[in-house]
Amino acid sequence: MVDLLFTLGDWVIAANITVAILYLVFINSSNSEAKTLVLLALINALMQYWGGYLTGLFGVEETKDLVRHTWYLSFIAADLLFLCLLVSFHRNSKTTPSRFAIIVSLSFLTILGIQSARYITSVLLNLDLLLIAFLYTNAITSINICVAVYSLIILISSFNSSRKQVV
Repeated sequence: MVDLLFTLGDWVIAANITVAILYLVFINSSNSEAKTLVLLALINALMQYWGGYLTGLFGVEETKDLVRHTWYLSFIAADLLFLCLLVSFHRNSKTTPSRFAIIVSLSFLTILGIQSARYITSVLLNLDLLLIAFLYTNAITSINICVAVYSLIILISSFNSSRKQVV
């Protein structure tokens, strides 16, 4: 199951990076969507790499507990970092957040809530609540896939809008 999740993650990262590059090259490099797409691609790629690194450390008995804490807390920190940077980018450039930026932010807030609930229940309280485990395994992956698809929709609709303006 872990291999499948990382494979799906790789596809999501590839989609996010591709969409971000195409958007920057063909659409706009300074609007809200561009800022959101670039930050999304960077944070997702960083966390995918980090997750792969940490997965390799789970087998080391001496650091198993430390790795569990690091796993959840680093992903929670990355989500918070994404949200803070996105708000900062919009404020500093005096750009109004697009609907896309807001929806992506809400997806990160949702994932942040799921990860926090999983950390509290699984690591701190040592409980394995079925609903939280299900959400952690399935909802986070589903949300990431939906955001990647939505990113592609944003690219296509922006490309179509820019083509109509030229004609």
